[in-house]
Amino acid sequence: MNRLGFNMKLTKISGFAFFCLTLASCSTGYQVAGFNGGYSEIITSSDSYLVTFRGNGCTTDETVMKYALMRASELAIQHGYRYFTVLSSTDQSRMINYVDTYENTSAAAKSSSRTSSSKADVQESSSTSTYSGVIRKPGLTLKVKCFKEKPHLLDAIDAEYYLDQNRE
Repeated sequence: MNRLGFNMKLTKISGFAFFCLTLASCSTGYQVAGFNGGYSEIITSSDSYLVTFRGNGCTTDETVMKYALMRASELAIQHGYRYFTVLSSTDQSRMINYVDTYENTSAAAKSSSRTSSSKADVQESSSTSTYSGVIRKPGLTLKVKCFKEKPHLLDAIDAEYYLDQNRE
């Protein structure tokens, strides 16, 4: 492999490594919904809510579920309830296509000695690299019903216990 080919391959690998490191450090935190995701809710009755959490391309499904349940727990407690059940869940994940193009330029020096002083000729070459793919942004909506006392027939979540165990 010539030097130019090696440099182009190294540039591609470096770009991919930077992309992976960036993704690993940018997961959506527990926050009100904004540009990078977060939670929102809709009150559907005095004891029922639709709770949504949307993550970005770095957020795992497990984190989205955890944060949606945290918000449901907070809402239950804020409205005087201790327990809640998840009546249904809806996947709100989105797929985002992306395309990035990079211009790679490298210079190679070529020396020649026609006189006693050295002389260098620089040759530039360039190429274009295109990276494309799909980023999955996970999201989830939970339909939640709250209770003051633990219901006997339903598998209820203790809101206080859930928050105590899952706060960061």
